[in-house]
Amino acid sequence: MTYTLSFLKNVQYMSLPKHLFLFTISPVQSFIAQARKTQDLYAGSLILSQLTKAAAQEAKTQGLELVFPQKIHEGNSFPNRFIGTISGNFTNQELQTKGQSIEDKVIKTFKDFATDALSTIRLTAPQGFWQQIEAHLDINWLFLPIETSYKAAYEQIEPYMASLKNLRLINNLSSEEAGRKCSLDGERNALFCAQGSTNRQLRNQAIEIDPLTTKVWLNDNEGLSAVSLIKRAWGKEFPSTAAVALSQQLDKLNAENKELKELLDCYKDLFSNNYAQACIRLQRHFRSITITGTPRTNFDEQLLFEENLTPKNIPNATQLSIAKQIQQTLKPHLTQNHYALIAFDGDKMGALLSGEYLKDKTTDLAKFQGELSSLLMKFSQWIYDNLNKKQVDVIYAGGDDFLGFVNLHHLFEVVQTLRIKFEEQVNKPLQAQYPLEKKGEPYDFTFSMGIVIAHYKTPLSIVLQTARNMEKLAKSKEGGNRNAFAIAALKHSGENHQAYFKWWDLDKSLLNEPNKCLPTWNALKKLVEHFENDCSETFVRNLDREFYLLQDGEGNIANKEEVVKDKEKKEPDQTFFMLKTELLRLANKSLQEGKKGKATELRDTVCTFFKPEKQTTHTNVAVKNGTEATKIALFLKRKTKKQ
Repeated sequence: MTYTLSFLKNVQYMSLPKHLFLFTISPVQSFIAQARKTQDLYAGSLILSQLTKAAAQEAKTQGLELVFPQKIHEGNSFPNRFIGTISGNFTNQELQTKGQSIEDKVIKTFKDFATDALSTIRLTAPQGFWQQIEAHLDINWLFLPIETSYKAAYEQIEPYMASLKNLRLINNLSSEEAGRKCSLDGERNALFCAQGSTNRQLRNQAIEIDPLTTKVWLNDNEGLSAVSLIKRAWGKEFPSTAAVALSQQLDKLNAENKELKELLDCYKDLFSNNYAQACIRLQRHFRSITITGTPRTNFDEQLLFEENLTPKNIPNATQLSIAKQIQQTLKPHLTQNHYALIAFDGDKMGALLSGEYLKDKTTDLAKFQGELSSLLMKFSQWIYDNLNKKQVDVIYAGGDDFLGFVNLHHLFEVVQTLRIKFEEQVNKPLQAQYPLEKKGEPYDFTFSMGIVIAHYKTPLSIVLQTARNMEKLAKSKEGGNRNAFAIAALKHSGENHQAYFKWWDLDKSLLNEPNKCLPTWNALKKLVEHFENDCSETFVRNLDREFYLLQDGEGNIANKEEVVKDKEKKEPDQTFFMLKTELLRLANKSLQEGKKGKATELRDTVCTFFKPEKQTTHTNVAVKNGTEATKIALFLKRKTKKQ
């Protein structure tokens, strides 16, 4: 679907020496989030990045100069939109031809991906396949003449693009009206299913895929549309949620126990084309192994958990029997079943790009956007070079936005590193060249983060949605009010906890001291350590019980005896003093024998969660938010405890 500006009131292509160009591809978040496996999530992100890169490459071929992003970088991630300029006295038709050429390049690239997916599964396109492919992408682009200045044109082009996105054509395909829908997107008819699927409706409408020969694995009840097939057939692998949860223990086992490492390698080979060879190697561990039947050839770290060793997951009885024996040996060493998903997004990015926060209003906006783009891309590349596959499994890192999976043992270090490095590599150098201000006060370019801790079996869609909700909570005026983080713990039982806090009080003098410059985040880490080494879990239960009845309807302590420090400003000093006193008593009560000397330290750590924050809704003592933070710390302690 393409729109040009010719039908919009008072907007025309003009024969001027320079034009501004804006290009976007939709859908973005929904397409990426339509996933049942981490592999689907990762592939969705890469596919969108590759499509926009193809558009940017074609734009350069058509004579456009990129402004934001400034370059087509080598990394995996690329935003779904870009801005550029073109110089020359072009006619309306010439500009439309260039825009159409860029759009056609994207469509061709997407069709090439679809052809590759069909080649992977060694099948021809079923009826309705190409209709689904052609109807998927929503591509919008427009040229706008730069009549007076780049800044004036940029301020106009964004609302015009918003108008284009609001004008959507509905394309109802008759072949899509009835039938079993895709398991990933839930929108399109399923055209593919697993070979030997027991679902009669799927078998009747979909082509069967053989996982043994294609390596495209589908569960028994899964059906895929043409668009979802591209994701599932994408060649690059990504760790499963079980693999992320177990990664620290797997690394430790591989490094420290040679015999168990060999057994683990055999276990993986048991679910590969080396099945027979694995059985031969395993004879040294087991008395007798008979090789019979067709094995499952798709290994996933979920098979390292006992609850997944069932005939449904492993139909081959011999393979299942061997797997159970090996798993019992490995079981004491592989116990951790929770992971973290983190997402962050730059604060006030639209206002920043528009130049609203530039102190010097005469600044060349295009040059500023280019410099900002360069800093963000460098930061993104730093993440890929230093964190990806070492401490984080990155879905995408676009500089001002990020999504990645983290093992719980690395969570505190990764979050701390990302926040501090963003300040050092993006905001600080940007401010050195382009000072920012808001309403006459210094303004910093920051980001807000959503963090969710989940069981590896929790549906990925729920985890993704929670991460986005936490990111919104960190940004919202009712929550962190930006430059904040919000964290949620999703218990496997269904009980959830969440809390939100500012990153810091903008005290940049502490940047060289990571354990001080993020006071609340580091307090959460310190409290986990207290639970591990010093403190009974009853501390949280007692704290919750003591302060539950003191809360008002918003989760704050009703503050009826505020101390007036001046005529216009009130501080909840007495309430906070009361809380500190009670926390010290509870700390003394819960500390183990020989650890009583840490009562003040424990009290001060927990007090960090209850301090009023003038820049958030915590203008009173937020008891519920503070107690939720202690419950999250306790949950983290339980899920990372040493075996």
